[in-house]
Amino acid sequence: MKVSWTDQTTYVETQVKSGDKVPAGTDVMFFVFLEGGYEMESWIIDGNPVPLDETFPWRQIITINKDITVQAIVKMGARKYKISLGKGQGGSIEGKYVDEEGYNRTFDGEQDIQEGTEVSIRATPDPNRMVDKWYLNRKEVASSAEDPNLYVLTVSEPATVYVTFKEGKSGYVVNYTADEHGSIEKAEVYLPSGITTFTSGESISAGVKVKFTAKPDKGYDVDMWYVNDQPAEAFYAGKTEFETTVQGKMDVKVTFKKGAPAQYPVSWEIEGGLFVAKYKAEGSDKWTAIKSGERVLDGTKLTLWVNPGKNEVKEWYINGELREDLAGAGIKETVITIEGATKIKVICGPATPAPASYTLTYSVSPKEQAKLTVTNAKTKEAITSGSKVVEGTQITCQLAIPEGSMWQLEKWTIGGKDYTEGAKKSTITLTIDKDLDIQAVLLDHTSVAAPAHTSYAVSMQEGMLVIAGLVTPTQVDLYNTAGELILSRQMETSTLAIGDLPQGVYYLVVAGQSYKVINK
Repeated sequence: MKVSWTDQTTYVETQVKSGDKVPAGTDVMFFVFLEGGYEMESWIIDGNPVPLDETFPWRQIITINKDITVQAIVKMGARKYKISLGKGQGGSIEGKYVDEEGYNRTFDGEQDIQEGTEVSIRATPDPNRMVDKWYLNRKEVASSAEDPNLYVLTVSEPATVYVTFKEGKSGYVVNYTADEHGSIEKAEVYLPSGITTFTSGESISAGVKVKFTAKPDKGYDVDMWYVNDQPAEAFYAGKTEFETTVQGKMDVKVTFKKGAPAQYPVSWEIEGGLFVAKYKAEGSDKWTAIKSGERVLDGTKLTLWVNPGKNEVKEWYINGELREDLAGAGIKETVITIEGATKIKVICGPATPAPASYTLTYSVSPKEQAKLTVTNAKTKEAITSGSKVVEGTQITCQLAIPEGSMWQLEKWTIGGKDYTEGAKKSTITLTIDKDLDIQAVLLDHTSVAAPAHTSYAVSMQEGMLVIAGLVTPTQVDLYNTAGELILSRQMETSTLAIGDLPQGVYYLVVAGQSYKVINK
């Protein structure tokens, strides 16, 4: 027995010997290591029996708050012995048994198994191989009388079971046939090496699963499966697949019956037109129209009709394949025979290609200082910025600047380049032949030139703007050539430091008059 406790702050485990003292409130674990087939019978704490834990009967965890005496009572249980399985080349080996708790167990190597347990050990030869000999603890033994691929062992001691294989046919002959109106499309055997097909008349080892797949003729269904002339489980009635395990010579047969008339869904989609699908039932002169997705009988001759309106029929697709005989011919009607689920697609389009169109965008800089209106020169309809405009359309661009505004048109740009033909005209006309980005660029007219009669002499001296004759205090404003206000100040002196500004042309506005300033 191992007894220990663990400090929950340091996680250090301390071993406890009989008679040792431990701190009050300590959780002490008592653990019994069972050997030689022994099992737990009970725990005795301070002379009183304690029930075994169902999951961990060999363990007790006790909180120590007083002196305590703990005993573990063990008893001899049913012995277990190691059973080992081995095999030669040419097949596989597997053992099956029911454990002491009633569970089915399988193994193919080593397993500790309770004394008295019956173990069924089955060898599965590879194709064209058969069992040669069985050995128990290196001594040759006989297989099961009913099955050469099976050896049954009752556990009474440690044992090694070994099997060898040799060339030859083994197992039982499995025949399979199909009644009229169908066939067995595939027969498969589940070997340890994988699933493989087999032909009727081959020998297959006992205990191996086989699977059959039937294929009824058109208009027929599977009726029944039979094994050795006896009906198979009711579950397989009407099923196209049948599985069973080989237990001896087997004759498997499947029968068929007349099936209900097959029906298949017909669905469609159409672009640029209307679609109708209709048929005449057998013996009737009346048309029956169907809806997309509706099912019709196998073999129905379905008439397909398209009304393209102002368009024309461009392409027909049946189950995803382009019908070359209908493509590009403008054919509005055709007949198809339904032989399975059918999907139809028809594409209609204008008789002539639609003209190209281009994106038109426009703006004013600075924005909100004027209004730019763009219209179709022919229809006079307004065109919003960002619209698509048909190639060849003439457009009129009209710039409106509010009366009394200090701003005036400086230039037009198209695609970022100056439009010299328009110069400074407030109205220009263009023809759409590509994507166009039009901009009307404005400039504050007070910053363009000084008036004829100036009141001040303005000059630049060593980075200082000098305004001779300035009566202080006076408000002054400095603009760049784009009309943007750079600085605004109530002047108390006649000089203004602008040397830190970027080099270029500026316009000084004093008392409503503007002066051109060059900052070098």
